[in-house]
Amino acid sequence: AEKIAVELSKMPSLSLPQLYSSDVTPEGIVRQLSEQNGQCGLFSSEGGEVFSNLTGRYSKGLPNYDVLLKGYSGDTIRVDRADSKRDPITIRNPSISGVLCVQPCVVRDVVSSTKLRDRGLIGRFQWVMPPNLVGSRKIVVANVPDHVRQNYEINVTRLLELACSNLGQEKHSIQLSREA
Repeated sequence: AEKIAVELSKMPSLSLPQLYSSDVTPEGIVRQLSEQNGQCGLFSSEGGEVFSNLTGRYSKGLPNYDVLLKGYSGDTIRVDRADSKRDPITIRNPSISGVLCVQPCVVRDVVSSTKLRDRGLIGRFQWVMPPNLVGSRKIVVANVPDHVRQNYEINVTRLLELACSNLGQEKHSIQLSREA
């Protein structure tokens, strides 16, 4: 039993798969990258919280967005802290993906920041500004046909199975058509 306990103690700890984060700090992104084989998804229907956190919401106004800069370019991230109880974190080839839906006021604040622009963060996002439809929307919701819903569920399940079966192996890219 002791021999098995020693062997188990040498094995790396496993983390549950985490598909995405939304209200996350830069340190949380680093933790997720280290636990998820260098991959992180930032998805939010109100993505302003991500920008607030990156620009100092919890750090007395001191911005910390190097993790996004490195996650975009795939540069190695190494985090060492003075706390000797924590081991350094090294993430090779990090990959951060995301879709953040934000209000126009958030976009104005972000793009007007000289710090974010000068460091290159703003240029690493694809910005999309749909027309403002306030007051002119006709809300007609059609039911999703059963075959479309079933195909969607099958394909999302396949993507999740692919991601889980390749932990620690090569990363995959998804190519979208122009219509997508």
